Amino acid sequence: MDFRCPDTDWSALAVAPAYSQLAGVLAGFVFTGIVLLLTQRSLGILRVRTLSLFFAAFFVLALDSYQWGLMAGDNVDVRACNRIWTEAEIASGLLGLGAVAIINGVGWLLAAHLQQEGSQQEESQTEHQQVVRQLEVLCRFALYSMAAIVALLLGVTGNDYLKIVFMGRSYQWTHWLALAYPVIILGVLVFLRRNRGADVSTALKLGALGSITYAAIATAFLGSIVGIPAEFWV
Repeated sequence: MDFRCPDTDWSALAVAPAYSQLAGVLAGFVFTGIVLLLTQRSLGILRVRTLSLFFAAFFVLALDSYQWGLMAGDNVDVRACNRIWTEAEIASGLLGLGAVAIINGVGWLLAAHLQQEGSQQEESQTEHQQVVRQLEVLCRFALYSMAAIVALLLGVTGNDYLKIVFMGRSYQWTHWLALAYPVIILGVLVFLRRNRGADVSTALKLGALGSITYAAIATAFLGSIVGIPAEFWV
């Protein structure tokens, strides 16, 4: 299906089936990781934290796959252009959130594995601390890089959304606000980097709960706007 809204050369409907499959495949990999964790005889504190992140990622990606699939069946009509791009905006944000959750969960899984290996092998405390430090740097770099990339892509998508929906009649400050979104996320990452002494357990609990809540609300909202007639969006 090749349908493009006015003032854009990119078709949201054309990529919806592919994105739905991508989110579904990622959700399948996360579900496999959850099963492997549950089959272990004992779950340490790090593995429990990993399980919570993986469950949140699975929930987010499963609903995101449904969102892109629901969007793929939208009406091929220029009058429905604004509705289609609103749906794409919601689904894109959820896909980015799922990607960040996966990277974070993999980092905790590596930390749990390293802790288990360290308890089973006899090695010097200094060498173990060096390995842990290297893993921490690698995981933080991967997580922060993924968050920055997702924020940049969502900022560009939001800016394009304003141009298409308002057809150039939007205020200039709205575009600056959309483009400033990546800068805000980078500022948050720097703040978190300097405040590493916070309660990790509480932070992960709030992160997982917030991701699940956001995914549920976003899916309910997208499902509700699909039934709004195309004439309304004009």
